[in-house]
Amino acid sequence: MTYRELGKKVLEQAEEPLSAEEIWKRACEMGLDKERPSIGKTPWSTIGSDLGKDKKQFYVAHKKGKTFFYWLKSREREFPPQETPDSKEEDDEQSECSDTAEKQKTSLKEKDLHPLLVKFLNEDPNFKLLCKTIYHEKCLKDKKASVSGIILTSWACIFPIINIFPTIKKKL
Repeated sequence: MTYRELGKKVLEQAEEPLSAEEIWKRACEMGLDKERPSIGKTPWSTIGSDLGKDKKQFYVAHKKGKTFFYWLKSREREFPPQETPDSKEEDDEQSECSDTAEKQKTSLKEKDLHPLLVKFLNEDPNFKLLCKTIYHEKCLKDKKASVSGIILTSWACIFPIINIFPTIKKKL
């Protein structure tokens, strides 16, 4: 008898999901441990490993701390898993909004925002700055001055002389 068969027999008679240690204790009470050809030092660990791998017959009903509680898929209606399809749909609606917000936050890069900043500073009547974005990109030839990542710098300058002497502005 394999540990999977042992776990299946115990869980068929169980009333609720059991941890691997509880499955082993109940198997000993039922005398199923004597049907095994050999028993190692920690058979409950082997039971937990085997039941966790066999996803066709068993599933993890819930987890408390580090302990997994196993249940038969054939008896899934008696004790449904914690995450039912209904709760997933409700969570999906809420998570869709948060996912789109996260995508919007991460979809914009600094490189994309610099032209907008330059245009705003140039056309806004409060600023009227002449701006230039300088891209500090990696140099393939120079190993010493290589910078990890791309660094962007915006420079702006204003010529107050144009504001002081409006006649000069007309001549330019």
